[in-house]
Amino acid sequence: MIDSHATDDNLSTGIAIRVNYYFRVAEDLLVRAANRAMSAVEYTHLGVDRLLHRQPPPVRYTLIRSLGVGFFTEVMVVLDALLFCRLSGRIPVTHWGDECRFGDLSGADAFTRHFYEPLSPYGVADLIQPHFRYYPTGWNRRNLAGLPPLYRIRRKSDVTAGNYRLLLDSSSDVIVVRRLRRPADFAGLMHGLLADDAELGGKCLLEIYRFLAGTHLHPRPEVTAVVDAMQREHLGDAPFLAVHVRGADKVSELAGLDVLNDHYDALIAAQMRKHGFEQFLLLTDDSRIAERFRRRYGRQVVMTAAQRTDSEEMLALYRDATPASYRLGLEVMADVYLATRARVFIGNAASMTSMMVGILGTFTSDRLILLAARDGVLNFDAASYDLCTVVPVVEAHYHIIHI
Repeated sequence: MIDSHATDDNLSTGIAIRVNYYFRVAEDLLVRAANRAMSAVEYTHLGVDRLLHRQPPPVRYTLIRSLGVGFFTEVMVVLDALLFCRLSGRIPVTHWGDECRFGDLSGADAFTRHFYEPLSPYGVADLIQPHFRYYPTGWNRRNLAGLPPLYRIRRKSDVTAGNYRLLLDSSSDVIVVRRLRRPADFAGLMHGLLADDAELGGKCLLEIYRFLAGTHLHPRPEVTAVVDAMQREHLGDAPFLAVHVRGADKVSELAGLDVLNDHYDALIAAQMRKHGFEQFLLLTDDSRIAERFRRRYGRQVVMTAAQRTDSEEMLALYRDATPASYRLGLEVMADVYLATRARVFIGNAASMTSMMVGILGTFTSDRLILLAARDGVLNFDAASYDLCTVVPVVEAHYHIIHI
C-alpha cells in the first residue's frame, strides 16, 4: 500500500529542490549579466583596443638616478633621459638620492625636494614592486631607493648607438639611468628615430633640448623667487650681458684654458659697446677669476654670493656632502636661470653650465657666443652650432672628455 503522506513529502521535496535550482540558475544569470555590464563599462574606459581584445601597452618607467657629478651635468642626464622616455613611451621618475652631491642626506629625491617640479606623478616608492623587472642587472626592489650597487652599474647603464634602439624596446618594467652617452655621439640615429615626431622631427639637438626643457623642467616656485630677488638686487630692469668663465678643475680637462679665458675681455668690450650695457653678470666657480674681474671691471661686474674655490681638484666645491649641500645646487641653479634673462650670453662651449644657459634661454645665434677649443665642440650636433656664434681658440684643446 502506498503511503500518500510519504508521496506528498517526496513531491514537496522534489519541487523545493527544483525551485531552489532555478533560483540558483537565475541568480547566476543575473550575476553574469551584471559582470558583463561592469566589464563593458571598464572596457569603455580602457578604450577600443580592449573591446577588440587587444591588451593595452604595459606601463613602464625610467628611473633617473644621480651620477654624483656637477649640477648641470646631472640636469643634462635628466634631459637625455626625457628624450629616451619620449622615444620609448616610458614614464620618467627621478631619484637623486644620497649619492647626489646636492642633496640633504635624507635619502629623499633632491631633484623634486629642492630644485624642480616632479616630471611625473610617481616616485621611487611606486617602482618598488615584487613582480617588476629592473635593468641593468644589479638593481632590484631592495636597493632601488638606496645607494647604487657597487659593481659595474655605471658601465652597464651606458646608452650607446649600439644598444639605444634595443633599450627602447626593452621589456624591463624599470630601466635605471645614471649616465646616458651624449646623443651628439650618434646624432644620425637620433634624427632617424625622431623623423616622424611632429614636434621634434628635423630639429637639431639644441632645439630638441630646448623643447624638452621648456616642456618638463619647471623650477620650484621658491627657486624662481630667489632668481627674481637676485635680479632686483643686482641688475634691476635694465638689459644686461651675462658671462660664464670656467676655472678650478676645468684645467684638468681643457689644456690652454687660461689662453681661452684671455679672449673674454675683447668679447665683453664689444658686446658692452654694441648694446650699451652698463653692467654684466659674471658666473664663475673660481675665486681667482672672480677677483681678477673685480680688479679689472670694478662696478661694471656683478656677481652673486655663490660659493667659489681656488682649488683645481676635480669637483672640489662638491667633495664633502652635508645636510646643507643642496644650497650649493640652489646657488648654481639660480645663477644660471638669472643668466638666461640676459640680452647676450658669452660662455665656454666645453662647459655644461654654459650649454645649459643656451638651452634654458631664448638667445638668437648672434647673442649666444661660445668660446671653443680647436677640437671643436662636443655636446651637440654640428647643426646646433648654427644657432650659436662659435669663437675658436686654437691654443686650447681637450685632455679628457667627460659627459
